[in-house]
Amino acid sequence: MNAMSGVPQTTPDVDLMLETQYRVYDSLIAIGFFVCFVIGLPGNCLALKYFLHTKKRTLSTLLYIIACSIDIGSSIIHLPVAVNLLNKRTPGLFSNTLFCSMWFFILLLLQQMSMFVVMLLSLSRTIVILFPFYKVNKRAVLISIPVFFLYHCAWNILWFLSAGETYYDFPVGFCQIYSNTIIDTLYEVNYSVCTGIPPTVVFCSIPGFDCQASETKHYRCVS
Repeated sequence: MNAMSGVPQTTPDVDLMLETQYRVYDSLIAIGFFVCFVIGLPGNCLALKYFLHTKKRTLSTLLYIIACSIDIGSSIIHLPVAVNLLNKRTPGLFSNTLFCSMWFFILLLLQQMSMFVVMLLSLSRTIVILFPFYKVNKRAVLISIPVFFLYHCAWNILWFLSAGETYYDFPVGFCQIYSNTIIDTLYEVNYSVCTGIPPTVVFCSIPGFDCQASETKHYRCVS
């Protein structure tokens, strides 16, 4: 005899199960964004204050100032996404087309500039370790930052103009641009190269491996 014969058989609500599952994932991602905001914003503000009050403005100090400023923006930029994920992915601020476009534009620039500045910092440290008597051209390094910034601004503007309006993408929970033109393909290639090279350079640089020169002028890694 079936022990469950007296229990009515019901079909599980798959949609409800999936919604509950995704709500859990969304909440975890949103909590992660809030943690980054709570820790990252004051931490980077304190670091920025310290470097701004440093009397000796070396290249590393200036790069740290720029990096901290970018990281402050990165700590704030994901707040609308966190609120959105906690509110069943309702558009909220993203329902405004102008805000959506500006948010996505700034997000792309923060991603690109953050990695570029870290790469410059890592490269400058590597050159100092490998060639202690070589003086890094401070002016050239600093000029490369606004040049890189304007370069990506031009690419982003070109991509935005060719694609049309930015829209809120419900599956990902933030704003996107849909485009199927040659400009879109070129932009994706440019974006992949410009965001792929910096982390590769940082990983391959000596500071990335935490290495230092020994007294015998051979290089060894230290723990």
